[in-house]
Amino acid sequence: MCKKLFFLITIITLISLAGNLRAEPFSIGAVEDIELGNDPQVGPGASSNGSGLGARDITDRRRVFLVSYDISSIKGKGIISNASFSHVSHDQHGETNVYGIIESLDLLGIESLTWNTAPGCQNNPTPASNSPVELDYADLTDVLVTFTGPGSALQRFSTDTSQALADFLNNDTDGIVTFLFAPAAENQQLIVRSSEHEMGGSLLEGDVSPLVGIALDPQPDDNNPDVIRDVVLSWTPGEFAATHNVYLGTNFDDVNNADTSSPLLVGPGVNINNFNPGRLEFGQTYYWRVDEVNAAPDFTPYKGYTWTFTVEPYSITIPEDSITATASSQAEGQGPENTINSSGLDANDLHSTATADMWITPEGDSGPAWIQYEFDKPYQLLEMPVWNYNGNSILALFGIKDVVVEYSLDGTNWEQVTDVTQFTKATGAEGYAYNTVVNFNKAAAKYVRIKANSSWGGDLLGSTQIGLSEVRFEAIPVAARNPNPADEATDIAVDATLGWRAGRDADEHNVYISTDQQAVTDGTVSPTTVNQNIYSPSSLDLGSTYYWRVDEVNNAEATPLWEGAVWSFSTQEYLVVEDFESYNDIPEGEAGSNLVYLTWIDGYENPSTNGSTMGYITGSSVETENVYGGNQSVPMFYVNSTAGVSKVTVDPAKLPIGRNWAKGSPEKLVIWIYGGVGNNTATDQLYATINSKKVPYNGNHSRPVWKPWIIDLASLGISLNNITGLTISVEGSGSGVIYLDEIGLYQVAPEVSSEEVWVEAETGTVTAPMMKYNDPNASGGQYVSTVTGTADEGTAPPYPNGTVTIPFSVEGGTYTARFRIGFPGGDDSCWVRIQGATVQPEVTPLADGWLHFNDIPTGDYWHWSQQVKHEGGAEPPVEFTMPAGTYNLEIAYRGADLRIDAIEFSKIDTE
Repeated sequence: MCKKLFFLITIITLISLAGNLRAEPFSIGAVEDIELGNDPQVGPGASSNGSGLGARDITDRRRVFLVSYDISSIKGKGIISNASFSHVSHDQHGETNVYGIIESLDLLGIESLTWNTAPGCQNNPTPASNSPVELDYADLTDVLVTFTGPGSALQRFSTDTSQALADFLNNDTDGIVTFLFAPAAENQQLIVRSSEHEMGGSLLEGDVSPLVGIALDPQPDDNNPDVIRDVVLSWTPGEFAATHNVYLGTNFDDVNNADTSSPLLVGPGVNINNFNPGRLEFGQTYYWRVDEVNAAPDFTPYKGYTWTFTVEPYSITIPEDSITATASSQAEGQGPENTINSSGLDANDLHSTATADMWITPEGDSGPAWIQYEFDKPYQLLEMPVWNYNGNSILALFGIKDVVVEYSLDGTNWEQVTDVTQFTKATGAEGYAYNTVVNFNKAAAKYVRIKANSSWGGDLLGSTQIGLSEVRFEAIPVAARNPNPADEATDIAVDATLGWRAGRDADEHNVYISTDQQAVTDGTVSPTTVNQNIYSPSSLDLGSTYYWRVDEVNNAEATPLWEGAVWSFSTQEYLVVEDFESYNDIPEGEAGSNLVYLTWIDGYENPSTNGSTMGYITGSSVETENVYGGNQSVPMFYVNSTAGVSKVTVDPAKLPIGRNWAKGSPEKLVIWIYGGVGNNTATDQLYATINSKKVPYNGNHSRPVWKPWIIDLASLGISLNNITGLTISVEGSGSGVIYLDEIGLYQVAPEVSSEEVWVEAETGTVTAPMMKYNDPNASGGQYVSTVTGTADEGTAPPYPNGTVTIPFSVEGGTYTARFRIGFPGGDDSCWVRIQGATVQPEVTPLADGWLHFNDIPTGDYWHWSQQVKHEGGAEPPVEFTMPAGTYNLEIAYRGADLRIDAIEFSKIDTE
């Protein structure tokens, strides 16, 4: 019984159990795609890699296309259902059949395919060019999906869902699925966009429903190609599992078909969800399965998926970019780099006779000939396979014969490999396999030198030339590698644990870590010695870049210490104190309820002593449109006409961060606030109180724009290890609203422009048909717009009237500008000019220096534009450079209903 059929039977027995569990949708983009043609334009010996993929069988167009998807991210999560394709149409429509490529052929290497080599294409014998599409059904499943395109360009459309397609996906065993798209009949064609198109190409979509009772989420990941030999297998247990039966072997069918009587049951009745199989074989591929077994009285077993992984190889190949090759001399175009760059080698490591892919000394060179290799660091060398000079036929006599191979750590002191004194002669024919292996016996080396004392031709060829085709260096991985976090990773938690793949046979690990890269490189920072390949630093600071390296130590070895590479990572910029994302409107007492006003205590019940209300009273209590980060913010309403103070207070113990704010050594507390347009800054003062320390807000909390309120924690003189309370309050006699979001702890606070100039559009001089309009939701209570129906939608420069001219002053420098705007509907544009300002980047302004601010993003009725740009929205922001002084911002109408409220200039600070 084949793998897929047996697996399908297993799935069918379980699929009914998954119906009541929530399905998780997926949408996966193609990893490879290609169009194949058998027509005069492409021909059977070539392929097309344009932006469109065509399934055609019309006159002079005979084409199919192949698409591969990596479904390893969903494989093993459960049963796939509701499977379909989503395509971006091109410009044709027609009926297309989709076939699955059989499992043994679905790993394609698409870039090298032609009609004559692609699975599913009839190519034996090679069809006549332009003959109708004929498929090789031995390579294909039955038709999985048939669909017809919409007939219009650049429109995404989906096929019907297909159970046959879902079954094909469920039956996959290697994580890669490949499909062939072909016209359903002659005179049919359909074109879709390839995966590289800006709208995305063909997507594979559907749902995954978890299975009740089955083991999921294998560790190591399914199909992992590089697993340590001392791996401990683990998994997420099934819902009802009491024990687990673990099967392990080296053959898929044997493991997949094994039962409790099989010797492959290596872990019967395991009562934890992990299993140590013992030390495994280098380079071996293993298959494993976990059956979940219920508790008494039924002891029902749930057969699991059969997963696979491959153990790390005994040695690794030193990559080409880690080696520098030099030589005593070289013939033109045949340098020593050819011996390490795989030129002339095919996929099976067989060398050609192309001399341009080899190294050789020039004609007349008197020698001695040598070639030397320098590695990027010392390695423990295992062996060096050698492909001798493989010129065609007699030219192979130029290959090295008598030889001295040496190695060195410093390039000065050399040791000779004594058991290799000759290189075997090459065959002088295509398909030459290496036939000499130099054994370095685990010697430590950074340099290898080959001294050629003679060639196989000697005096027969009448030449002193000596050459070599290729060498490869295999090394034991004794140095630390595969850091976690990955090298140059960002946003790493300040309490992260560092890990790495330990060097082979290492007993101890010396860990160096510092924000000083040179100190780590030089080893002047004191190391910490650990016995496992993990290390938890005692403290990491927020917003910092750390450098670290691990030296592997085994004093029993000939080389007791192997210095590691220097890696780096950057820690998270801030710690979240409160982001307001977890709050909901589920009534108090019901499961999952998390009401913001029960955590942030307000004065709603006692307005005579506290005039605050946290959250909206009707509808949703949180704000979901006007947010700084994430999906939610919260309005804090204040009414001080009676109480004189409005405040909301939170006990940090109720927040995920808790009362200890010292982690990461923060220096600043940042509260993002958005002012209400009716707030009166003359009568009302905003404060924050941390423990008993009260801090005023020195900005303008009436401006409707998100601003960071930065509080210097060091100046408060409080212990960050025990924060007992945080209060936000407004004192005075007025009323209004302040929106709160993203409260965080920083070591370095977000950058804020050193100068921000705020102007109200209605303060300018307005000429008809522009007018001033009243709106209580506008900043300052007014905005400027055109009289309905008078906008100029043309592209001509603006009229001399219909403008608003707004005076403003700057300290001097370079500034960007953005507008608070409103659209009753659609997007719009306007003309912008600041006479006397230098504009960058250099753009071609319209008449009299006007810029066309086009493609202004839409949003809620009042929202902020992007920074002013000239013409298309893809252009970079315009920078206005202005010496200190007063200028006029001129805005001319163009959009049909663009409403301009306020403008903010921000200075670009340079060091």
